[in-house]
Amino acid sequence: MRNQFSKTLPSTVSVNYLKTLLALATDQAARNILSPLKSLGILDDDGHPTDLANLWRTDSTYGKACETMLNAIYPPELLGNL
Repeated sequence: MRNQFSKTLPSTVSVNYLKTLLALATDQAARNILSPLKSLGILDDDGHPTDLANLWRTDSTYGKACETMLNAIYPPELLGNL
């Protein structure tokens, strides 16, 4: 998915987009991916890529994006000195 985002940032990520991109067999499989993308901050509630998605897709800012996602999901005290 990151490879495709690197080429072209989609305006919206939907169930159909994920099914096609990832060759998923069911809508449910695609829905199971949408929720974590929203939790990580890559997509907003409407499925639009966020500023974080733009950082994530670019090699020079990938590390910063990953750090932001880790901090969004895990409390800093659990991460220690990563």
